[in-house]
Order: sequence, then C-alpha cells, then structure tokens
Amino acid sequence: ITPANMVEPVGTSGFFTATATLTNGRVEDVTYLANWTSSDPAIVSIETTGQNAGYATLLEVGSAEIRAVLGTVWDTTPVVVTTATLVEIQITPLITSIPEGLTQQYSAKGVYSDGTITPIDEDVSWQTNDTNVAVIDLDGLAHAVSPGTTEVLATHDDLTDEADLIVTQAEIVEIQ
Repeated sequence: ITPANMVEPVGTSGFFTATATLTNGRVEDVTYLANWTSSDPAIVSIETTGQNAGYATLLEVGSAEIRAVLGTVWDTTPVVVTTATLVEIQITPLITSIPEGLTQQYSAKGVYSDGTITPIDEDVSWQTNDTNVAVIDLDGLAHAVSPGTTEVLATHDDLTDEADLIVTQAEIVEIQ
C-alpha cells in the first residue's frame, strides 16, 4: 500500500494504491480490485470498493490503520492524523483606492487544511512593497504617503497573500 506510514493534517484527502506481485514476478495495480477498510472510520474514512476505492479523507486527529484485502492476501499501513495546518492566507480588501493622508485597515484570514477559515491578523507580518506610496503597521493599518500603487503583503511562514493599494492625490476636506 502506498503511501505508507502517512502522517498528514486533518482535511487531507487522496488515494491509497495497492499493488500485487504475481507468481511470475509481475507487479500490477490492484487498487480498484481490493476491498479497503479503516480501523477507525471516524478518524480516516476510506472508499471501500469501486471506482473510488482507496480514496481516503482524514477527518479527526488520531491514528488508524488502512487495510487492503484481495482474496486471501492483504496489507496494512498506519495513518497518523495531525492538527489542521494553515494552507492559505486571504487579505481583505483586495483592491483599495484612498487619497494620500488617509488610512486603510487590512485584515487577514487563514484557510486551514480542514477547510476552516479564521482571522489571523495577529499571526501575520504586514508590509508594503513601496514605502514611498504607503506604509503599514503591525496591526494591518496602511497609511497613504503619496500618490501611486503598491502591494500590501501579509506573510506567515512561507505563505503570502497580497492586495493592491492605490493612493490618489489628497482631497479637499475643508475650506475656511
């Protein structure tokens, strides 16, 4: 069975495959012929037979054993399911236009391997790629410095998302 000795986060899904070695030494894929089971379907569910046989979804943190049986021959492999991992960052707003001198608040949400989406504003580092146009503080508040366009970046580990910030000329707000 491959993959063997899987350690993946909650929300991961994909196919296990089974190969059989015949008496003549030939190796064949028997994934769709095997009967698949999970020792704990609440942790790892698996399609048992048919066209999607061997397709597993990691549902909860824990461990389970996957078994493929074909006739009187079988194999097993352990699966360890870890906590969900951050797989994507989403910044809002994506495109903003503000006059110089004003501010724009940005926020970041994290998309996790189990499909959950939660605010991660405090967990990302913020920056702009052109500090002559705008600067951004640790809390995601961008300050428009001068007209132009810059990207606002939110980064966590090796994940980054970006949004466009357009700074326009200052506007008249009062005449005395």
